[in-house]
Amino acid sequence: MKRLLAILFIFALLGMSLLISPPVKAGILYQSTSATVEFLKADPNIGDLIDNAHQWAIGGGYLYWSRCNSGNEDPILGYLRRWPLTGGRVTTINENFCGFNLTADASGLYYQTNTENSWQIWRRSLGDPTTATRVVNRTAAIADFVLSNDEIVMLADSVLDGFHIYRAPQNGIDSTGILNGFAGLNVSNLIAVGDVFYWFGDNQLRSMPKGCSDNNCVNNGLVESNGDYLTNEAVVPLVVVNRASPIWVNERSIRGQRCTVFSGCSISTVYTAPADASNPADNYRYLPAQLASDGTYLFWVEEHQRYSEGGPFTGPGFFPTDEARLMKWKLQRGFQDSDPFVTPQPIAVHSVDPNYSIGPSMNLQDALKRRPFLTTAVANGWVYFYTSQGIARIRADAPPITWDLAVSGKEITQGIQNLGVIEGTPLVANRPTY
Repeated sequence: MKRLLAILFIFALLGMSLLISPPVKAGILYQSTSATVEFLKADPNIGDLIDNAHQWAIGGGYLYWSRCNSGNEDPILGYLRRWPLTGGRVTTINENFCGFNLTADASGLYYQTNTENSWQIWRRSLGDPTTATRVVNRTAAIADFVLSNDEIVMLADSVLDGFHIYRAPQNGIDSTGILNGFAGLNVSNLIAVGDVFYWFGDNQLRSMPKGCSDNNCVNNGLVESNGDYLTNEAVVPLVVVNRASPIWVNERSIRGQRCTVFSGCSISTVYTAPADASNPADNYRYLPAQLASDGTYLFWVEEHQRYSEGGPFTGPGFFPTDEARLMKWKLQRGFQDSDPFVTPQPIAVHSVDPNYSIGPSMNLQDALKRRPFLTTAVANGWVYFYTSQGIARIRADAPPITWDLAVSGKEITQGIQNLGVIEGTPLVANRPTY
């Protein structure tokens, strides 16, 4: 009798569980969010014309993208194209292209090329993109350049004593640049904020005013720091005195310079991406990449990496997975701010839609080659980023991803005790189960 009652009790539990939750596919997390990721290749005006893009940039109302023809490939693979952000037909600007550092503004597209003894910056104007004009022509390396107030500002090697900042007119021809001041030996990440230049040089965040000369220009070492993806945005937690600007990425952290009249300037970590080192077999970390903003929110792709002991051709280390995510964060927060993005939240991720992953292919391990695929840009209310389906976009006002948990399985831990004995042990806690 007891055995019969136990069996009936088990079937009653199972029946109740089926009434409580409808049948679901085991192991699935269901999300509810109104944001939709749009893949540009789905636009009939674009299609496969955007396939195999190596890099891309947005400016002047256009999306530009390119694939480099290195000379060892079929020439059809080298191209430069653009598409109006408001929609329309794609223009193939050049079919035998190999440039890098694509940068665009309202005057047109600018990019670098280099040969054995020559480093150039070219302009393709907005109105006549098929004509390339060589704006800068130097005999030594150009490490980086930006566009600022109708000028091209460069970190360029002087050959004799390291890198200097030079300026050249955007509409010039074959300029070598006007010397602005000494920058350092190991330099990167040049940005222009009003009439001040910032960059990383010799393990410091440095600054220099625009328009000075090498004789009277002060190269300010602001704070001791290395970093990447330097940007002129400002993070303001609650009070203006805590304003952090400029900001940059350093490993898992987004950091910024905070200056006060009382204590001077210091480095402040404003965000640290999650990581887990508690389980040696499953260590992971997230790494923020390029930062972009619409003036209210900050957006970036955050790579996801897991630790592996490696294989026959690789040593141990962290390797990318397909779980990179697109993040959104409110730059300036008010008192008792109810905006969900007062803390960084993802708005797109592979686990929401398994049909795509964010960032470059997991098979592309080289960090420098991965870099162009981690670009983020904001324009006309859209956030543009790279996915396994090519360049994609999502609305900048997208809500955070919210998760609805579904039942992934059922388990009864104590069903029948001493099945073979009619007068066996009843269902009692801490007794053996058979």
